[in-house]
Amino acid sequence: MFPHWRINRIKDELNSDTDPILAENELRRTWVQVIGGLIVMGGMLVAWEEVKVSRENIGKTLMVAKAGNRSIRFSKAVEHLSKKETHLAGLYTLSTLSKDEPSEYLPVVLEILSYNLRTSEAEENDLKVFIQILKFSSPEAETVLNSFKVDLSGANLYEANLHETNLSRADLSEADLTYVNLTYANLRGAYLSEANLSGAYLGRAILDDADLSSHIGGSRDETGVLRIVLADEDIPTTTRDGVP
Repeated sequence: MFPHWRINRIKDELNSDTDPILAENELRRTWVQVIGGLIVMGGMLVAWEEVKVSRENIGKTLMVAKAGNRSIRFSKAVEHLSKKETHLAGLYTLSTLSKDEPSEYLPVVLEILSYNLRTSEAEENDLKVFIQILKFSSPEAETVLNSFKVDLSGANLYEANLHETNLSRADLSEADLTYVNLTYANLRGAYLSEANLSGAYLGRAILDDADLSSHIGGSRDETGVLRIVLADEDIPTTTRDGVP
């Protein structure tokens, strides 16, 4: 804590003919310096701990602020959907939120957009954004999409380009899928009862456990599962939502 040479010098002065009073004062000054140094070091340690706590608090505050900001953006986006002039802006915000925070916003955004598609009030951009979201490829988004049951029952998807979309477990019953491009789409466990599949393209689509019994004949195995074999179809050059 204090240089040995300084202590040894004081001892030498005490053992010499130096004035005892001066030597004693020197010793006191030395201990004052030692104590003062300890106090300074203690203060620095306390200050560093305060800095660490402050940083942690700032980090927590920023997280809360970001969450609050996302919540405000979501509320405004939903409000924008109800107005024709701001509808597209609302869709863009919902898409961004569901991509940035899929576990928190992807399910509710899918619910909102699928509801719009089931009504006559749906706009063309609703389907475009919905399809973009169904193609999110991040691991977190994939987990949500594989576990969430999208309700598109009765939706008008005429000529939609659903190429490579994730519609696993989706309810597509009574939906209009006329001339829809479903090539390479994930329809595992999807419910397609009474859906209009006239002219639909299903080449290379994943149809494991999909309910297509009301559309395509087939033989059932010993477990009662309907086995369907679909030949590759020609992919359409254009669809309702662009080139495949």
